[in-house]
Amino acid sequence: MPHPDIEQIDRRTWASGNYVRDYANRILRPVEVVFLARYGRALSGRTLELGCGAGRVLGYMAQIANEAHGVDLSVRMVDYCRRTYPRAHVTQGDLADPMSYGTGAFDMIWLGDNVIDVLGDAERRRVLSALRERLAREGVLIFSSHNLDAVEPPAGGSAATGGNHRGPSQAAQLIHRLSTLTLAKGISRLRRTPARYRNRRRLAPLAYRSDRYAILNDEAHDYSLLHYYARRDAQEDQLRELGYTLLECLDTEGEPVARGQLSSDTELHYVARANSAE
Repeated sequence: MPHPDIEQIDRRTWASGNYVRDYANRILRPVEVVFLARYGRALSGRTLELGCGAGRVLGYMAQIANEAHGVDLSVRMVDYCRRTYPRAHVTQGDLADPMSYGTGAFDMIWLGDNVIDVLGDAERRRVLSALRERLAREGVLIFSSHNLDAVEPPAGGSAATGGNHRGPSQAAQLIHRLSTLTLAKGISRLRRTPARYRNRRRLAPLAYRSDRYAILNDEAHDYSLLHYYARRDAQEDQLRELGYTLLECLDTEGEPVARGQLSSDTELHYVARANSAE
């Protein structure tokens, strides 16, 4: 059984509100630009972003949508969004609590930055089921999730080589991270080394693995979090089991990742629609 404390551990970190400065920007990733352009009809309606943070994506939704809503666990994030994006309706609430979403149906529900991965498997399924009920007819669910194939390729496969591969190699990703590491960031990281070590030592033993997903302690926020990692095909299967049809899966560059195809991107982006009750 996976360790039951993933939600408690992650909720404590995000509720602190210590990361407003880190997320207070308007920079979109290529895949996010693709989604905002491709699903313009849904975006122009009534939208909801769960885990909206400091409004990196919500700010654009507020400019385009007829009615944009955002929910975040951190009071400081919520206050920042209300001041910065007054056209958006932003409330403090928990991703795992459907009562936080308000009432009514949404044409687009967005969970960016792998926010759904703060939930364990049972909670993830429960929340995805609840979100299906909140989608308007022809509405879309868009979310990103950590890609297990990138960090632990399946037996007989490799996320760095092979005909099914798509995306930059792990070596290329490491070189990119090093190239963007400024002197100030390097010094800051060095100062945080003791905290990183303590967090890693405390949380790494709580890792859990199955053939479909894993709960891992990764580098995010100095190893202070546990995250859910799913294989691309397992995520599609999970969505189908919960009453969705996967419309597409893209990597961070906005390139499609087909079923059976491995990607070395550490996160993948999914678009799904609720199956008709008819």
